[in-house]
Amino acid sequence: MDAVTRTILGDISMKKRMTGPKPSHLSSALFAALFLTTMGTAAAQDASSSDQDENELQESRPGSSSAATLDRVSVVGSRIKRAEIEGPAPVTVISREDIDREGFQTIGDVLQSLSQNTASSFTGDLGVTGFTPNAQVVNLRNLGPGYTLTLINGRRPAQYPQPYNRDNNVVNVRAVPTSIVERIEVLTGGASAIYGSDAVAGVVNIVLRENYEGNLLRGVVGTTAEGGGDRFSIEYTGGRTGDRWSTLFAFQYGANEAVFGTQRDFMADTRNNPYGLVVNPALSLIAIRASAHPSGPTNHESLYPGQANCDRFGYTTVTTAARGTYCGSFNQVGSRSISNAGSFHSAYGYGTFDITPETQLFGSITYYGSDAKASSGTEFWGGLPTIASSSIPLAG
Repeated sequence: MDAVTRTILGDISMKKRMTGPKPSHLSSALFAALFLTTMGTAAAQDASSSDQDENELQESRPGSSSAATLDRVSVVGSRIKRAEIEGPAPVTVISREDIDREGFQTIGDVLQSLSQNTASSFTGDLGVTGFTPNAQVVNLRNLGPGYTLTLINGRRPAQYPQPYNRDNNVVNVRAVPTSIVERIEVLTGGASAIYGSDAVAGVVNIVLRENYEGNLLRGVVGTTAEGGGDRFSIEYTGGRTGDRWSTLFAFQYGANEAVFGTQRDFMADTRNNPYGLVVNPALSLIAIRASAHPSGPTNHESLYPGQANCDRFGYTTVTTAARGTYCGSFNQVGSRSISNAGSFHSAYGYGTFDITPETQLFGSITYYGSDAKASSGTEFWGGLPTIASSSIPLAG
């Protein structure tokens, strides 16, 4: 009986758990009303969202007063097919804002600020002699200016009429007025596989202003902290644009004073050498013999004017194995020019015409002129002097 009773009671309790309250007609009506209200609210929200999206679409259509204006993007590259997988290329970009902020006078001054350039990267203002003393060229990594490719708007410009040191064709970046430049892109890695052997050290791409409309006058004035080297330049840039054409032109004139060794303490006298090196006085009063004296030095001798004549100029008598006895000066280097004096003027014009949406005609013209003055030091005698033989004692 106990087992049967437990079975019946368990069955009754199970039925009680599975049997819930039955819904009445009133509860069903309330549930239906709430459901219909919720659906109406959702439908109203969907309609409001659709109207808002439609309004935003109308505002973003062309011709709308609130349509956003996108900036023009210009990509300078090459059509030569390359590998699909490439590593990153080190590119340094000098913007228009950087040029104006630093007050650079020429494009050469801009590129001289790059750490990739070495002490011998530039001729021009610093070159006393040479075949291209008035040109500013780029020499990345000191491999030679013939191994640095210079482009203007991604194209090769006309080269300087004189070769650099007789054996390298170069581009004079000073011929491009600074105010016409929008930015300068410098690829410091080798790009000979794309551009050729003249891009082993890198590529410098000068990007000009595009679709420029208006007139611009720019002036630069500067000097040095220790005196000398005063400089100034003035530039004018103009641009005009049409539906299918654009022109850009600029003119620049600049001038600078020289900086001499006497204006810098460590270069005014060879005894002020910052490295502490022992140097002999420079050969100021000198005329080299055509042949060495039999009893003199094995190299060649100097014609010594005598102690009295040497002391008259305040110089020093020195005897060396290579030069013999000569009269020299420790401060002769002070008359050398560290930076040359000179002036330059340049003009540049560039224009484009769209023949078709896919074809464009372009052209450029450049004019450049300059003059410079340099000093290699005081030269007292340019040839064999006429001196009484009694005043020049010779050995032997």
